[in-house]
Amino acid sequence: MKIVTTKPLLFCWLLILLFPATTYTADASDLIITIEGLKSSKGKVRVALFCNEDSFNKAKKNKDDSVLSACNRKAVAASEGSVSCIFEQIKHGEYAVAVFHDEDNNNQLKKLLWGLLPIPREPYGKSGKKGGKNWIDCKFKHDENQKEIKIEVSQ
Repeated sequence: MKIVTTKPLLFCWLLILLFPATTYTADASDLIITIEGLKSSKGKVRVALFCNEDSFNKAKKNKDDSVLSACNRKAVAASEGSVSCIFEQIKHGEYAVAVFHDEDNNNQLKKLLWGLLPIPREPYGKSGKKGGKNWIDCKFKHDENQKEIKIEVSQ
């Protein structure tokens, strides 16, 4: 008859408790988006994170104000001056961000003449070069050295 000891089992449980597996990986980190230039604390600031050129272009071509093609979206309460939005554990890589201050909190970017003209009436902004309209101008690299970006909104 073989005797089974519980010492190996106890040792395994101790290892699991002392060194728990985490969801954090070396190739992912939090990404902080700071939106500056807010003139009021009305409504929310809506932030869309685009993971690739296709999703960015899809939102642009379809005039997709709700940015459904974004890989991640958040809304934060507006505050006069600036607000920050944190996307947690985002894989390192190239991204683009589009934001707008939804002052009337209707989930849409208000445009001139009830949307007939594509000129925004609410403050908006994008990552990258000021006035950038395409992926090349708006993309940035998120990695260990680049964990925060700032976006200035304008109307």
